Formats: sequence, C-alpha cells, structure tokens
Amino acid sequence: MAIGIPEAIQAFGRGFTFTRSFTHPYEFVQVGPLWVMRDGPRRRGPYRGEEILAHGISPEEVAEAIREYAPERYAVCAIEGMDTDLEALKDRYKELGFRLLRREPMMVRPLRAEDQLARHPSVVRINHREEADRVAVAAGGRQILPLHLGLDDSPLRLYAWMQEDVPVGWVRSIRCGEAAWVSNMYVHPNHRRKGIATHLLSAMLFDDRRLGIANSVLLASNAGSKLYPSLGYEQIGLLQLFVPKKK
Repeated sequence: MAIGIPEAIQAFGRGFTFTRSFTHPYEFVQVGPLWVMRDGPRRRGPYRGEEILAHGISPEEVAEAIREYAPERYAVCAIEGMDTDLEALKDRYKELGFRLLRREPMMVRPLRAEDQLARHPSVVRINHREEADRVAVAAGGRQILPLHLGLDDSPLRLYAWMQEDVPVGWVRSIRCGEAAWVSNMYVHPNHRRKGIATHLLSAMLFDDRRLGIANSVLLASNAGSKLYPSLGYEQIGLLQLFVPKKK
C-alpha cells in the first residue's frame, strides 16, 4: 500500500539531508508548523540556504511562521495532494511576495512480493572504492562515502550502468525507515533513450524489496515524470518551490 504525503515528506527530508551532510551536517528539524532542512551549527564559513517544507497549512500561516523563524536565505517547498487547487495555492503564495521557481511531482512506488523486477548485467551496485571514484569523476562529485560501501545494511546504496568500466548512469537509494528516497537519478545525454534508467531503477528496487523496504519515494523531473509511472510509481502530490521576491 502506498504511503501518504506526510510519510513521503519524511523520506524526502531524511534522504535529502543525508547526502547534503557529506560535506557538513545538514539537519531535518521541525520549527513550529514547518519542517526545515538546514545546516547544523558552524564555527566558520557561510551557511547554505534553507529548504522549508510546508504541508497541510495555509500560505498565510507559512509566511507568518517564517517571519517568526526569520531565516536568512530560504526557499519554500509547498507540498500538497492532487485534490488541492494547486493553481489557487500558487496565486496565494504570489500575493504574499513569493515567486514560483519550479514544480516537481512527488511519486511513491509500493514494493510488493509479486513485483517482477530484474537486474541487467551492466548494472552494478558500487561496493568498492575504485568504482566509487569512477562514478564521482563522471558525476562531478562524491555520490557515496567509503563507510557505505559493501554493506547490505548500509543506509545508502549506489548503482551504476558501466560501459567498458565507465559509468554512464547512476542512481542512489537512501533508506529512511520503511521507505527509501531515490536520489540523483542520472543518465549521460549520449546514452539516453536506451532503457538504461529503467534498468538502473529496476536493480535498485529489486534490492529495496529484498531488504524489506515498503515504499520508494522520489521527486520527478519533467522527463522522469514520464518514465517513473512505467515502473509502478504513482503521483501522490506536487511540490511547488517558491522563493521570496527580491526587494
């Protein structure tokens, strides 16, 4: 059974902050009626912008809570179900001095015992430092830390499509309780429309199910929103990303 938006938001917050903590601790905390993703305390260096998650409260309540909280740099992720008047919600945020940057469907894929999931031989789970280094070079940044390699119970698993030992696509699964957050699904432009993304996700979901994960959660790009339903993902909501207008 697919989880609801509150549970999906928890997977999003925990998964997103997990990978952002690679360089400095990034926390997922509740501030009043809001959930906030932000840097942990720093001794030096600038703080990164904060992501404020809002669900089930009005834009006016969000704006009031932000005034009390007074973050320096932030964006609002307003996440509501498909039964919400999303255009009206957008207009209310605009009236309060926000502008819309983008929209991303929130999708969930329940994992069932009868699911037909297969692993393609070109998809490998990254378990060794040398493989992780190759993916980091191709991705332009670390996708997994050494302490997460080679362990079945690792909170993060990285999968890659290898072509002559060169990674041309990858995806991560981050365990968040009984759900998993899908992170950084990517295929190089020269290798798209060949089914690589489908095989990467199938291999990831195969292990998710084997390890007892009940639901896979993600936010979809425009291209991904067409791919994911073919793999059993269902849209349960929409994230609308707002930032305050410059004064």
